[in-house]
Amino acid sequence: MNMRPLRYSYAFDPPPDTLPTVPPTVKKRGLVLSDAILCSYYHNEVKFTDVTIDVFRMLQCLEWEPCGSFALNNGYSAHDESGQNHPNLLKDLRDAALPPNPLKTILYRPSVTHFLTVLATKCEELPSNGMMLIYLSAAGQVGSSGFCPDTGEKVVSNFSKFDISSTVHTSSEEDKEACLWLGCRESEGSNCIYPCDLIPFTRRPLFLVIDSSVSYAFKAGLFILFSPP
Repeated sequence: MNMRPLRYSYAFDPPPDTLPTVPPTVKKRGLVLSDAILCSYYHNEVKFTDVTIDVFRMLQCLEWEPCGSFALNNGYSAHDESGQNHPNLLKDLRDAALPPNPLKTILYRPSVTHFLTVLATKCEELPSNGMMLIYLSAAGQVGSSGFCPDTGEKVVSNFSKFDISSTVHTSSEEDKEACLWLGCRESEGSNCIYPCDLIPFTRRPLFLVIDSSVSYAFKAGLFILFSPP
């Protein structure tokens, strides 16, 4: 049986100061994962109150493994200043030398407007050295235009030929692109999250996790934005 937990553990993982780091491209920014938005929307899913199985898995991945014995090595004692022996609450907590756990916001079956409002608020409150993780788990709608990772480069060519004065046929079946459903499927446009909906929030450091069958659409669409010309 595999006893390794999803979270970081001193028993199975190397010390935090020995973990490999990503070399900075321009200058060291010292980014810290400070916030996480965990969103899940499925019509039939197993959950505990408002925590679904997929969100619970992400919660475990974003938490440091409690290591109370290591906290005692940093100068904490089970005796207070008066010499009385009291149970030390730090004994059951994680190592104080570990980074703080990110602040997590759980959204259970939110609407598109609710999700975007929370995301905008969190981006405003994000510290200068903070980074945000966005986890989206929802059913996907495959675009009728046949969009796939190999054809993602067509977005740039189509955008360069776009005429702002031309008529846009939003109801055309050929114009549909892959999206995530956050609501009933009767109202397609207002209940869908498209890759372009997240573009305004890329001004802040983001780590995007799409748990869906159409995750390739978000990968290709956002990858082109940061690709060199």
